[in-house]
Amino acid sequence: MELEKSLLSDHELRLLEDAERMSRKQADDYDSDEEDDRGDQEIMLAQDLEDSWEQKLKSFQPALRVNADVDKDVTSLERCLADSLVLLAEQQVGGEKLWLLPQAQWQGGETLRQTAEKALASLPG
Repeated sequence: MELEKSLLSDHELRLLEDAERMSRKQADDYDSDEEDDRGDQEIMLAQDLEDSWEQKLKSFQPALRVNADVDKDVTSLERCLADSLVLLAEQQVGGEKLWLLPQAQWQGGETLRQTAEKALASLPG
């Protein structure tokens, strides 16, 4: 990772400012007038922000993802959302029928999406 020429985010800059302010406070090289410019506004350090974000993350409850599973609706795409669904198509291969992924030959100059759409369009029904 290249750090020498990278730019810092606003949060990283704020962390550096807070660290500098704290070091000046501890070294008695601190001018309290620079804090008076903010009036009665409470000073929130970047670390305080991180702590509040951490608390919000801990209290976050994701929504349920199994609505169709509860209703036993096997035709819904809203089922098994925590799992990956795979499309299989019954295809005639030689003398037997097999369940396979839809397939199509890739043609030069064609995007992968176009190839996938062509494979789906070739399915019967």
